[in-house]
Amino acid sequence: MITYLLARPWISTWGATDVEATRTLPGDELVPNPTSTCTLAVTIDAPPKEVWAWLAQMGADRGGFYTYLLVENTLLRLGVHNADRIHPEWQDIEVGDHFWFTPEDYPGPRQGPVIVDIESPRALILCEGKSAADCPGTWQFVLDGQNDGSTRLLFRDNGSSFADWILEPGFVVMNRGMLLGLQQKAEGAPSARSLAEQVSFACVGCRGPKLGSDAHLQEEVATDAHRRVGGACLTTLAFLVLYPSVAYGVLLVLAVLGALLWTYWPRRSRSAPGRRVA
Repeated sequence: MITYLLARPWISTWGATDVEATRTLPGDELVPNPTSTCTLAVTIDAPPKEVWAWLAQMGADRGGFYTYLLVENTLLRLGVHNADRIHPEWQDIEVGDHFWFTPEDYPGPRQGPVIVDIESPRALILCEGKSAADCPGTWQFVLDGQNDGSTRLLFRDNGSSFADWILEPGFVVMNRGMLLGLQQKAEGAPSARSLAEQVSFACVGCRGPKLGSDAHLQEEVATDAHRRVGGACLTTLAFLVLYPSVAYGVLLVLAVLGALLWTYWPRRSRSAPGRRVA
């Protein structure tokens, strides 16, 4: 959390220029004094109309949110399925419709922002409350068409509670994934995440487990190796999430593999103290 606070000026404006980060967007008036504000942006090589079609069908019970299914389905067990095509039956959105975060049979009250303003295909404003009159937080999408036919997609997440401030790091990661997912869908790129990102998430999920049983590893050595590999994986994931690029991905995956070899390989060639090598 301390690291996030120090890096927050850059992380909370991922992909956005200084002008975009400070620009007034439609929907800002709904939360005039937010405790948490993040403005993310991405350039999509497709016109606004095509991007809008993917955006309009989002929701846990519809086209998904195009972000990390590992978090949505493995950790939260939401049963989300990201759409791989445009569904005409999900395109006619109206003010009052919800982008549900949870399915109907999910425990507890159903959660999800409600649409409070539509300006197709330029702006879509959602409120994380019951209506525009009761809006503790917002989701604001703005699609700016570019001269080359591409779209500059801006996303702003405003929150007014202490919980929004505490949970902001997680929101930034998932929302960044959502923008990259929209980019992949609208551009027709593969919907799967990069290999580097998949390896990193799998690594964090496992927290560096032992690579098979080893009779020559003492318990304290195995524990130390576990920490080292887990730390390497967490560091790799952090870089991939905050500074995504192919170059970083390749280098950091190599770093993880190097950490695995450095941690385990030498130990396999030595005998533990007090033991004889067969």
